[in-house]
Amino acid sequence: MCALTMIDDNPLDHMIVRRICERDGAFDDVLFIQDARQVLKAFRDNGEAIPRHPDIILLDLNMPLLSGWEFLEHFNEIYPKLSKPVDVYVLSSSVDEADREMALMYPFVKDFFIKPMTSSVMRNLRSRYAA
Repeated sequence: MCALTMIDDNPLDHMIVRRICERDGAFDDVLFIQDARQVLKAFRDNGEAIPRHPDIILLDLNMPLLSGWEFLEHFNEIYPKLSKPVDVYVLSSSVDEADREMALMYPFVKDFFIKPMTSSVMRNLRSRYAA
């Protein structure tokens, strides 16, 4: 089973992804987090704050407490120490090509999607991780 964690401060974006997952069966194990600090803490504390480490993270860039950019910087320090790879996919309202290029400079960032999430993007993402 492939575990997905969505980090986004917007409940509407959570609802969109939740509905797509429910309707299309894209992912069974999905966790929705509004504060990126929780996920970083979980990785640092060996998973105490979240049930298990995700295989995939959907990450918003513009968040108030800890931005997606700050998350990427911190995750870059943690990533080499992880027991298994975690792929990050940026899901942002930004259409700035510079944001896309900068995000893709991190080796664990696999793609950059523009909001809102769509069923076809979720199905494509799921097919990448099909057993």
